[in-house]
Amino acid sequence: MNRSCNPACARPAAARPAVYSAYRRYLRTGDIALARSDGRWPDRLIAWGTGSPYVHATMIGWCGDVLMLAEARQWRESHLVTLSSQVKRWPGLYDVYRVHRPFRPRTAWNTMVRASGTPYGWGQLLAVALGKLFGPRMPRPENDPAEDYPRDCSALVNFACRAGGRVPRSELPDAQVEPGHLADPAFARYLCTLVWDEEGMGD
Repeated sequence: MNRSCNPACARPAAARPAVYSAYRRYLRTGDIALARSDGRWPDRLIAWGTGSPYVHATMIGWCGDVLMLAEARQWRESHLVTLSSQVKRWPGLYDVYRVHRPFRPRTAWNTMVRASGTPYGWGQLLAVALGKLFGPRMPRPENDPAEDYPRDCSALVNFACRAGGRVPRSELPDAQVEPGHLADPAFARYLCTLVWDEEGMGD
């Protein structure tokens, strides 16, 4: 099993809560939002398999004056959703990171947008579970050259970041990148943890 999500990829010990309505204007297209477990079984499986506090990877982007998330999520195809709706639903679970330069955030974001409609890749979750059970004897997943875009969350974000000119693990194919890899301080800087204010604004 790939246990490469070492302590350097863990969530910062000193989290910085930021109220969404006040902080949204500081967020930029191309920022990465990594989510921690909400307690459901797919999240527990991913955390167990990767050894990281992060179980989901998304990318933030401005669409006009609305902040959006582009993501590949279980039970759904890759899609766009408002960031406010996700922070309101899961307050305090999204940590935001900013990729170090040189990086082309608009290129990365456009790649995420073009991936919308791609079915989710349950095979990656299965590979994590089998790898946990059987260790290094299990083959590690590779990119499928027949697919236009990766089909699980962290692979897709890594694919988009690669288009933007920077990835956390240049030696790994997208299919082997875990959410925790995207928190590597050599790749991206932690900004804040988004929390919700019921009296705050939405989109």
